[in-house]
Amino acid sequence: MLSTDVKTCDNYLLLAVHLLMDVYESSHDDKYLRQCLAWLELGIQTSPATHQITLLLIYLYSITGGTL
Repeated sequence: MLSTDVKTCDNYLLLAVHLLMDVYESSHDDKYLRQCLAWLELGIQTSPATHQITLLLIYLYSITGGTL
C-alpha cells in the first residue's frame, strides 16, 4: 500500500481511541489520555493520510494544553 492510502486498521484504531476517551472522561485519569495520544502518534506515522487521526490528535493536544 502507498503511504497516501487509508489502511483498514485505521478505523479500529479510531474506535479504540474513542472508547479510551470515554474512559478518560468518566475517570479523569491522565494515563488514558496519554495512551490515546501514544496510539494516535503511532497511527499517524504508519498512516499519514488518515485525516481523522490528525484531527483527533489536534483535539487531544488542545485538551491537554501542553501539560502532559
